Amino acid sequence: SLSGANFTLGLWDIVAVRTSHVEFVTGGNFRIRQLDGVTNFLSDPHSTQVAGTMIASGINTNAKGMSFSSYLLSHDWNNDYAEMALAATSNDLRISNHSYGRNTGWNMVNLTGTWNWVWWGDPYVNLYEDYKFGFYSTNESRLIDQTVFEASTYLPVWASGNERGGINWGPASQPIFHWLYINGSFYSTTSLVHYSDGGQYGYDLIPSQGAAKNVLTVGAVSNVLGGYTSPTNVSLAYFSSVGPTDDGRIKPDVVANGVNLYTTYNSSNAAYSTASGTSFSAPSVAGSLNLLQQLYGESRGTNRALLASTIKGIAIHTADDCGTAGPDYTFGWGLVNTPAAALLITNDLSGDGHTHIKEVAMPNGETISFPVLATNTRPLKVTICWTDPPGPMLSPSLNPTNLVLINDLDLRIIGPSGTTNLPWMLNPASPSSTATTGDNFRDNVEQVYIAAPTNGIYTVKVTHKGALSNDWQDVSILISGNLPMDKPELEIIDVDRYFAPTNTLEWPSVVGQFYRVQSNTNLIDGMWIDNTGDISALRTNIVVGVGTNPEPDVFFFRINEVP
Repeated sequence: SLSGANFTLGLWDIVAVRTSHVEFVTGGNFRIRQLDGVTNFLSDPHSTQVAGTMIASGINTNAKGMSFSSYLLSHDWNNDYAEMALAATSNDLRISNHSYGRNTGWNMVNLTGTWNWVWWGDPYVNLYEDYKFGFYSTNESRLIDQTVFEASTYLPVWASGNERGGINWGPASQPIFHWLYINGSFYSTTSLVHYSDGGQYGYDLIPSQGAAKNVLTVGAVSNVLGGYTSPTNVSLAYFSSVGPTDDGRIKPDVVANGVNLYTTYNSSNAAYSTASGTSFSAPSVAGSLNLLQQLYGESRGTNRALLASTIKGIAIHTADDCGTAGPDYTFGWGLVNTPAAALLITNDLSGDGHTHIKEVAMPNGETISFPVLATNTRPLKVTICWTDPPGPMLSPSLNPTNLVLINDLDLRIIGPSGTTNLPWMLNPASPSSTATTGDNFRDNVEQVYIAAPTNGIYTVKVTHKGALSNDWQDVSILISGNLPMDKPELEIIDVDRYFAPTNTLEWPSVVGQFYRVQSNTNLIDGMWIDNTGDISALRTNIVVGVGTNPEPDVFFFRINEVP
């Protein structure tokens, strides 16, 4: 029943979209607005193809988009970062798609009426390898992270790139006549030699935009015939760019089908085509996540929109594992499974205790801690995800290992016997190696997976190293495999007036719930007023001091759950 109706997606791409295509017009109403005044939809089909993957209505059922009743705000990719920041605030945009990336390494370009090899690296940084692969760039990666951090509920979905195969590997033999692109100009050469993209082992192929911490970076796989059955029946598309980033973070985050997708075309109002690339796996995911926003909003309302880290975390948490056990630098966290994500939301909303989805505002120096009830009939999985502050400004260099994570949160799960279970981690020095467990100090996503838990209570703990930037960090926590637990009765269980006129109140709480203290001096005709702002529950009880200055003779308190 989810169609994306009354929800709006964002799109940045190479040119305008053919907004008059029959798949984008419903009842005479155009569902796409081209906001930056460009009209050049005939010059390139890419934007129209991507838009169809996101929102085509399904007049041709084979081309039906993921969020087929949604609206779309479209832009070309000029001035994208400034426009993204504006759209996230003024237009209340939640999800946008970006199926493009910085020219990186080798490819072929028609420069002089014929196709010629071009190497896009900077020979002044490194003559042999393009430093931009996996690089956390100040004017791209960091700027995107700044935008998402400030918006908090806005998630850009970014294609991982198509640098892994075909002409993007580079020429079969060198030296060869090719062009260099340096400071905005092309220079020809016949003598220089540069490494093939991906080097000897075929890793480190994510352009800088997809290397941002706070975006959801999507790789491409071939169609999984018959549906997912095991990690081994998913094949990475030959062209799909893989990680890691220079500092060893997991990219891509997830993968989706990006081979031979049938979609809208720009040559007429009823034209269609087949297309392949991470350009089409990304909008498939963006449209799907929009449906999850709709599902949550219809059930919980829009008073508190899901954090971008929550939507991103849900996609990662419910993805089907691909390749070797755990995350890897090829498939990321796995193949997006939108029905599983929807089920996690539905199961969470059906209860009253945030059993599966928790959003917590974590102050500096604090610990999040709560129990979960596990059963030996299914695995227990907990994922945390957070929108990290923008990382350091790095000077262009080849493969700098500087960590770009600012707030390093740590997830641990303590079992009934006292055993501590650690999160997945990867080793960028050996990118093909299987994931192990340990202290993940690189990623702003951590996941603990317990394949065979025992029956009983496990304790989930989230701490942080050092001091938190800005003295706080919102964190999204996703849990599956756990059983619902009884929600405690909401009542004030203790009042301490030792420090009067400050009253210290205590009440049982649910981690992930926000509360507000209200007061009144006259229960007959008085008004309840807020004494506090929203209080985020970090543990299963809250103790908070409430000032009453001056303190009246009679005072009443109550606790409200904030929707």
